Amino acid sequence: MDLDILAVTAAAAVVQAASTDAWTLVSGKVAGLLSRGDRSRRDVVEHQLLHTREMLGSSPGKESAAAEEQLWAMRLADLLAERPETRPELQNLVDTQKPRPNVTIGPHAFVVLGDHNQANQTHNHYGPSSPPQ
Repeated sequence: MDLDILAVTAAAAVVQAASTDAWTLVSGKVAGLLSRGDRSRRDVVEHQLLHTREMLGSSPGKESAAAEEQLWAMRLADLLAERPETRPELQNLVDTQKPRPNVTIGPHAFVVLGDHNQANQTHNHYGPSSPPQ
């Protein structure tokens, strides 16, 4: 089964948010979309979201994250198939959760942390030739 790219991207946003301050916002939006206004269904979805967060907290790693992303991608693909009108809301969730690079800007250079927190420094050739003392 091919999953909708939006569902896959939104699932990645859910998993990535699990360990961040964005969790409350993301999980609330996902619970609202999947519950369809049904309180008992919302309780179930909130339980599923909590399980994801706990699973990733107790068993961090690529395999756990990939498994959780797959689960959420299937759930969200089902949502999009059943209720295509939710696509703009799901796209909005993805757009607001796009990862931002870790950037540190100094007076003469900036550092971008990439994979494995490896620093890549770029010098500002327009500033003074030596750093301040």
